[in-house]
Amino acid sequence: MARGGERFASRFIGVTPIMESATDYVPGIRQREIESWLMDNAVEQEPYIILDDIEEYFDSTCKNLYLVDGVTGLTDDDVDAIALWFKTVV
Repeated sequence: MARGGERFASRFIGVTPIMESATDYVPGIRQREIESWLMDNAVEQEPYIILDDIEEYFDSTCKNLYLVDGVTGLTDDDVDAIALWFKTVV
């Protein structure tokens, strides 16, 4: 957890593996890290959504990605859209 969020550590249910070095960028790597965590924890079939602000970390076919604005962060409109999305998959 050296990348931030330490004050929320008690709320974390897990940490994704890091699959790239600090100096290398691999397109879609964040998606693979998340998929690895889901498989390792046997929850890959459960509904989930990925909130991120960097599209390049994911494949263009990643259906579970919800992009937020890196400047504004998560907004009320985003929360409404996410709630609607969950209603369609649950």
